[in-house]
Amino acid sequence: MNITREQAICMFFGQKFNQTNVSILSKRIDEFKDIDICYDNDPKTPILVLRRLIQTKPYKYIRYRSVSSSIRTLTHSSSKKINIKYE
Repeated sequence: MNITREQAICMFFGQKFNQTNVSILSKRIDEFKDIDICYDNDPKTPILVLRRLIQTKPYKYIRYRSVSSSIRTLTHSSSKKINIKYE
């Protein structure tokens, strides 16, 4: 199961995954400036960690891919169009 950064943010805050919540909650995470969302063992359990620790321990703290980077990767590897469906 591939969980995007946007999905993880909604999961972390216990909110429904939709475009409005993604926009609002992403801004909340970005306001922390030195903290980002990631996971350590289970991608279904997002955590907030200091960015410095994420950078210094990349095998312990794994960042989620954002929807835009996931779409670029999938588009590059496939000629089919991919649509992300929000509820």
